[in-house]
Formats: sequence, structure tokens, C-alpha cells
Amino acid sequence: MGLHSNAMRYYFDIREGDNLEEDVEGIDLPSSDAAHSEALAAARDMVAEYVRHAVPIDGMTFVIRDERGEVVGEVPLMAVVK
Repeated sequence: MGLHSNAMRYYFDIREGDNLEEDVEGIDLPSSDAAHSEALAAARDMVAEYVRHAVPIDGMTFVIRDERGEVVGEVPLMAVVK
């Protein structure tokens, strides 16, 4: 994705209980709404993979941070299970 003048880098950490796996790369996106959509898509992919391998997903959450380190949203993996 090309850089936009208003693009910001967002990071998608994974929290499971008290453990937090930090995303050190992040991606440039135009808004926190776009970051939320990206987290939902990634959560769907992760859930599909974890279900195939019988990995429990209860309690796993994407924590979305902006480049300033501020949390701008959270997406529990269970939110994409229908």
C-alpha cells in the first residue's frame, strides 16, 4: 500500500490473558477505521487457522495501537465467530 499524506502506522498486538505479543512491524493505513477493518480480517484468518489445528481462541484479542503507542481499538477473536 502506498503512503498517503495522512497515513499512520498501526500495530496489531495479540493479547491472551496476561501475555501480550507485540507487533513490531505494523502497517501504514489511512485511519483507525481502516486499522479496525484490517484487524477484523486478520482475526477471521487466525480463527480459521486455529480452528483447523484445534487451538483455543477464547481470550485472544487484537489490540490496535497507533504510531504514538495509543490503543485505538480492540478486536476479540471470538467477535468473528458466528
